[in-house]
Amino acid sequence: MVTTKASARELNRIAGRIGEDVVKVGRNAWLAGLGAVATVEERAKSLLDELVAKGESFEKESELGKRLQPAAERVRRTVEPAVNTVKKAGSAVEQQIQRTVSETLHRLGIPTRDEIGTLINRVEKLTRKVEELQKAS
Repeated sequence: MVTTKASARELNRIAGRIGEDVVKVGRNAWLAGLGAVATVEERAKSLLDELVAKGESFEKESELGKRLQPAAERVRRTVEPAVNTVKKAGSAVEQQIQRTVSETLHRLGIPTRDEIGTLINRVEKLTRKVEELQKAS
């Protein structure tokens, strides 16, 4: 019938809008997480570069700097893994953001794209059955 087809189309249109909103919220959360990781990474690298520059200057200006060179190397070896850890944390942050967005949407009762797709398929299947039954009567 026209009514069931129109209902399916309307549901599909509404689901599409909800899906777009969900994707937009998810993308914004993901981008915010990436921005946080990028900011931490930039600041860690900037700090490392600043410390290296000051250390080089100090080393050149002082005999003490030469004696402290092994300690400076140990500090560099300590800081570099921290910078690498921050980089690796990016994927962990991204995964956590995705879980948080998904859980939040679920708590708000907003269906996922997959759930909307499943509902659309079920409505279309039911529409076909109703049309078959109407033709048979």
